[in-house]
Amino acid sequence: MRFLGLEDSDASIYMEYRVPDPEAPYPQDYVIDQDGIVRYWSWEYDPQEVIRVIDGLLSSAGIGNWAPGLGDAGLKLAPPVPNPFRHETDLRYVLPETGSVEIRVYAVNGTLVRTVLDREQAAGEYLTRWDGRDEGGAEVASGVYFIELEAGGVRQSRSAVLIR
Repeated sequence: MRFLGLEDSDASIYMEYRVPDPEAPYPQDYVIDQDGIVRYWSWEYDPQEVIRVIDGLLSSAGIGNWAPGLGDAGLKLAPPVPNPFRHETDLRYVLPETGSVEIRVYAVNGTLVRTVLDREQAAGEYLTRWDGRDEGGAEVASGVYFIELEAGGVRQSRSAVLIR
């Protein structure tokens, strides 16, 4: 089954929908949003309802349609794309003014996993990537990670789900 409207550069995360085991003691369908909040769950297998929920989240949050230059002129960190991801995820951001910029990745327990970026940059729109590795270059485990952008004394964060 194909989930329309979702970006998936390696066509492996969103494009597959596995039929769950009907004997499993956990919900058959569920949707977790960009912030790690469960937005839908059901004991029944209902792919059409899952698609409806995902489409609603995409349209209400503007995910997939985020244009860095639109809106107010403040610091912005877009949702990571793709998310969930297997190998790497794109991190798009807007800086309202020239200054020091840091992008860090944290584990759910607050441990710093990696500093993806630490440099001076001019005001503008940027794209960088996190390859799912720690500071030493080792692949990190599947799980939820927090991406934090800091510039001009302001911080923004987004969550990303890594699936190995």
